[in-house]
Amino acid sequence: MILWHNGKYEDISSPLIQIGDRGFQFGDGVFDTMIANDGHAIDKDLHFERLVRHAEMIHLKVGLSRSEFSDVIKTLIAKNGDQNYRIKTVCSAGTTGKALHRGQHSEGSITITATPYTPTDEGYTPLLCISKIRRNETSPLSRIKSLNYGDNILAREEAASLGTDDAILLNTVGKLACTTIANIYLRLEDDGTLLTPPQEDGAMNGIMRAKFLKSGQAIEHSLPYKTLSQAKEIWISNSVLGLRQARLID
Repeated sequence: MILWHNGKYEDISSPLIQIGDRGFQFGDGVFDTMIANDGHAIDKDLHFERLVRHAEMIHLKVGLSRSEFSDVIKTLIAKNGDQNYRIKTVCSAGTTGKALHRGQHSEGSITITATPYTPTDEGYTPLLCISKIRRNETSPLSRIKSLNYGDNILAREEAASLGTDDAILLNTVGKLACTTIANIYLRLEDDGTLLTPPQEDGAMNGIMRAKFLKSGQAIEHSLPYKTLSQAKEIWISNSVLGLRQARLID
């Protein structure tokens, strides 16, 4: 399998991460995941724009232009063969700085991988639980795809221990934020309107979520924990799953 790392196409078996890399040491960086079907990367420009925004929020620069990013994706797909891929981009703060302080001249590192994947069955209905772990809506990291994903990992392990597929994260004041990997929507009325938590409540600004908001398919609304029992339907979305109706365990 071929990946792209700091300007070079290399075999995935090659050692790439330096021991002092801040992404490895501190989770200092951001990432993005999208899918490519039949050689076409879905919403590639939207993913690149969000990656740049998220990097800027933690004072990093993505070392690629939009056109360079597009060229790398096309070349990776061509080098790895005709399959469906999960494309993951990781931007790290690199090896500069000392301890937590990056210093004045942070030169980041960027890696893009293309991993074969099988699209999820159309009939798949995820089973959700409520995590005991709370999402800190006051932190800027709650709004971006940071490499600091410890809370999400622990909540996902909690979900697995309960025999469920994913966990809903409430924020520190008991409002819905998102799941460990997806945005969440509730339909409370018969008119079909989907309500989704705002970013101020700790929601990730997912690509599909943004498209639904722009098209009017969903509207932002704070959703206290009690609204889960009032919901006629629960839905989740991300770029890999698409939009899925979900179930909630008792």
